[in-house]
Amino acid sequence: MNLPRSPLVWSALWIATAALAFWAGRGSAPMISASPGGAVELASGSSGDDGPAKRILRSRSGDEPETRINIRSSSGSASSTSEARPAAYRGGKVDADTAARLLSDTDPLRRMAGITDLLQGVTAENAKDLLAVFQNNRGRGPERDQEFGLFLEAWSRVDGPSAIEWVTTNASPASFQGGPGGGPGGRGGRGGGGEWQDRMNTFRVLSGWASNDPEAARTWAATKGEGQEENPYLIGVVNGLARSDVGAATELLSTMAYGRMRGIAVDRVIENVMVHGADAGIGWARGIADEQLRDGVMARLADRISETDPARSLSLLGDIKDAERKTDTVRDVVSNWVRTDANAAATWVQNLDDPSLKVEAQTSMVQSWARRDADAAAKWLESQPKSPDLDKPIMAYVERTSMRDPQKALLMATSISDEQTRRTTLEQIMGRWMEFDPEGANKFLNKTQ
Repeated sequence: MNLPRSPLVWSALWIATAALAFWAGRGSAPMISASPGGAVELASGSSGDDGPAKRILRSRSGDEPETRINIRSSSGSASSTSEARPAAYRGGKVDADTAARLLSDTDPLRRMAGITDLLQGVTAENAKDLLAVFQNNRGRGPERDQEFGLFLEAWSRVDGPSAIEWVTTNASPASFQGGPGGGPGGRGGRGGGGEWQDRMNTFRVLSGWASNDPEAARTWAATKGEGQEENPYLIGVVNGLARSDVGAATELLSTMAYGRMRGIAVDRVIENVMVHGADAGIGWARGIADEQLRDGVMARLADRISETDPARSLSLLGDIKDAERKTDTVRDVVSNWVRTDANAAATWVQNLDDPSLKVEAQTSMVQSWARRDADAAAKWLESQPKSPDLDKPIMAYVERTSMRDPQKALLMATSISDEQTRRTTLEQIMGRWMEFDPEGANKFLNKTQ
């Protein structure tokens, strides 16, 4: 098997592995299942205890010994953490020199193991000492930001108030106007991550805090977001809740103002639930009482499922009551479907009974198809009966090809049924062609005259 050689790919792989190893050390993720009535339940552990979710919360309270992860030597035999590498903690306190060496290790496997060791040893008492080590040895690049984010989440699980105080004190006030994933920021200070990184750090802390002390995290977020039209802080709380209590996460979602922040929060719950499969996701969505929220969740869920199973995602259209949202969902899903099986998408679109929905689906399909295979998209359009309903899909094709291949766009534009639209479109294509390639445009005109 050929392994990827890109440094970015390697970085992403081992950071993801570090995260998995860290959380595996806390306990297994709670299983989510959908009951026939649509409710989503968390399954308890099979040993008769309170289940992995509660074991995770107790792991720092002293009720149970901490789980440690052993690293296997090259010979395959298991060795203890202390035997595999120097301990980063002595008597519960951070050994700054050892921790610094672990963070600056250029060997990806040893570094991953070291970071896992550091994260598992975080306590309320040593967190700020470890913070200083991370700040002095963070390095630069996205993988370092992710490592630091993991530390912040580990810190927030044992001392949420201190972690959130540090993050918000060391962030730009403008950082919280967009929410996690709201786009890159323009600020380069305090760690070089910018406003986007500030948002992600705050999101990490609130997620970790909410997974351990949801009421405290929720109260802080609600208070901090007072006076804002949308509260970006609640996104992290919803994400933390969704890991072990989907019902509580859904209840908090229903209190959020309709808008972009709630949409981001919905996506976070979907990602957490979909770990357990599409059935769990669909069961959860159908059990939501708030119709507006349920419609929004179902639309986003359909788009998410379409990445792997477009046909199934489109079977959820009957669950979406709002006509505009249903149309948007069809556009998104059909566009995704074209990437994997354009012919299957075309067959489904042609069988739609709703004329207006069919036009919108055809338009989205052709737009996506022309970007990937203009000739195949053109062949499909030419196979359709000439009709005013086909004008919009043809226009989508023209928009996608006019700069890349204006001759194809011109020829297709001649099929537009509406005379005025056809004339205007032909003039626009020709005008743009004359601007960026006058020689080619004149050559085409000479051949057609």
